[in-house]
Amino acid sequence: MHGPSPADSPHELVVLVGDRLTPSGDDREGLIRYSDFLASVERGRYDASPPTRLKIVTGQGIGRYETDHLQRELKRRNLDSTVERSLGNDTDLSLAGRHEVHKDSQRNVLVCDVRQVGAGRYQAGLYIDNDNELVLDHATGRHIPGMVVMEATRQMARVSAERQLDGRTTGGGYQWVVHSCNTEFRGFLFPLPVLLECEISQAGRHRPNQSRFQATVSLCQGGRATVVSTMEFAAYRERTLERAERMQATRAVQETVANLSARPS
Repeated sequence: MHGPSPADSPHELVVLVGDRLTPSGDDREGLIRYSDFLASVERGRYDASPPTRLKIVTGQGIGRYETDHLQRELKRRNLDSTVERSLGNDTDLSLAGRHEVHKDSQRNVLVCDVRQVGAGRYQAGLYIDNDNELVLDHATGRHIPGMVVMEATRQMARVSAERQLDGRTTGGGYQWVVHSCNTEFRGFLFPLPVLLECEISQAGRHRPNQSRFQATVSLCQGGRATVVSTMEFAAYRERTLERAERMQATRAVQETVANLSARPS
């Protein structure tokens, strides 16, 4: 008498996301925190006879370290499982350069696999590290925090402009300034794959000390543009920007001191 074949064993789909991107102990929507799932594996939840066949899909917040650790534990318990990285992982992905998005720490780079798809048109993926600065203190919700979305928009616009200029501003001597940004949230984004699309054009004539751009950035999930931002920004020569910044800083200090001095004692 033969036992059930692996094809006859129960099958369970598991979608894992980083611990800071979904609440603990609540997987009703199908998103499971990495540490919750790992604890259930270690407790033997899936050690059934016949064993449960697991198909594991990793979403945002799951890097190479977490994936390798999980695979070792699954192997140790002899569980029949496959792990699919819907986002790739932090060694497979080509993250935008830190200089391109104005970030010192790689964990804070949100844009990956940037590619040009037409004249002034770029696409990229969203990649959220579980230790990204903008998710360290996000208290509630299953959706991607709005500030992450806004920062991803800024990074996508800037890296697109850098590529449009063929890197002429990345060697130093320029600083970027956002002049305006309008964002329309049409729904929530969740910690799953997100496509970023950017259409960028130069605003006005190029000047020796500055290059101005207009950009429309869309964040798409499930084939829908869930967030759409329009921005106007510019790259300035450092000496030009520094001069303007110093003047405005001096004025701000003087006005603050004057206001304090005018208060009744």
